[in-house]
Amino acid sequence: MKRYVALAALMGALSTPAAAQQMMAPAAAQMMLTPDTYRAMAIISDSFEIEAARLAQQRSASAAVRNYANMMIRDHSMTSQALMGGVQMAALGGMAPALDSRHAAMLNQLGAASGPQFDRLYGQMMVMSHQEALALHGSYAQAGTDPALRTFAASVTPHIRHHLATARRLPGARG
Repeated sequence: MKRYVALAALMGALSTPAAAQQMMAPAAAQMMLTPDTYRAMAIISDSFEIEAARLAQQRSASAAVRNYANMMIRDHSMTSQALMGGVQMAALGGMAPALDSRHAAMLNQLGAASGPQFDRLYGQMMVMSHQEALALHGSYAQAGTDPALRTFAASVTPHIRHHLATARRLPGARG
């Protein structure tokens, strides 16, 4: 339980891309994530990116943003399915668990935006989200206790790097 509280506090403190980049990697590397904590955090990250991408498909006028959103839905749906496994997915009716309060607030903020403001905010959130995901998966790949999850984390890290590099090229992502 203490690990969940510490991780929630850490994730809440990372409200900007700069803070995420400066704080997440050392903090995540120092924390020992249990397999369940790692899995839950990764699924919440995937869920946020999928839901944000669905908004982008509906609200963005930018082809680059919509294409990125399509990639997010495809890739993060696959990683969530792999993390949850068939039994858990069936028990949840095929739905991922609810977002934590920080990600839900970010999604609400994104949902209230439109036009160029939406694209700018979406790009910034995708950069921040993927910086956090890279730190999470990289940390678990190096120090996780479950060998199968360590292998999984190592296998998704290159994809997350690609998502992050692509997110940095989205309209307004650097603003």
